[in-house]
Amino acid sequence: MKHWRRLAECAAECYRDENRVEVEGVEFSTTETPDGPVFAICGTNGFRDWFFNLHRAKSRIDIDGTTVQVHSGFLRATNAVLPTVRDWVRKNPDGAIVGHSLGAAVAIITSTIISKTTPIDLCAIAAPRVGDRAFVDLLRARLPIVHRRIYCRRLDPICYVPRFGYSALPVTWLKSTFDGKLDHAADQYVALIDE
Repeated sequence: MKHWRRLAECAAECYRDENRVEVEGVEFSTTETPDGPVFAICGTNGFRDWFFNLHRAKSRIDIDGTTVQVHSGFLRATNAVLPTVRDWVRKNPDGAIVGHSLGAAVAIITSTIISKTTPIDLCAIAAPRVGDRAFVDLLRARLPIVHRRIYCRRLDPICYVPRFGYSALPVTWLKSTFDGKLDHAADQYVALIDE
C-alpha cells in the first residue's frame, strides 16, 4: 500500500533536487522510497513553463479509442516527457508518478494515456483542470488500474482553472485556511496529507 504523503513529498522535493532532468522545458526527477520508485514532475518554476500554462486551447486526442480534449499546453508538456515516462514505467512496474501544479497536470494526462494495461500509482497535488468531461470520465474509468489521489485546497485558485470547457477532476479536498498566503505551495500541501 502506498503512503500518499510520502509520494506528495517527492513532488515537493523535485524542485530542490539538484539532479533533476529537463526535457523541452519540463523538469523531473526519479527517486527511490520505501514504497518503491517514484517519477516526480516539477510544476511551474521558470519563465518557460508559462508557455505551457497559458496555452489554454484544447487539443483533441484519442486515448485507446476514446476521443477526449485536453489543455494544449499541458499536452505539449506531457508529450515532451511521455517517452521517458513510458520507458521508466516499463522498468519500474511498481513505481508511482507524482507531480505538483503543472507537474500534476502532466502526471494526470500521462498516467491516463499509459494506463490501459499498466497499473500505475498517481499522486497529484495542486492540480489544475486538464480536460473535458470525456477526459474526466476516462480518468474515472481507469480507477481499477490507476490508484490515485488528486489533492486540492479550496482556497487554491489553480485548482479551479481553466474554467470554461474544462471539467473538475475527482479530487480529495484538503483543509484551507486563509493566512494571507496563496494556498498553492507544494510543501503546504504535504503538511496536510495524513494518509
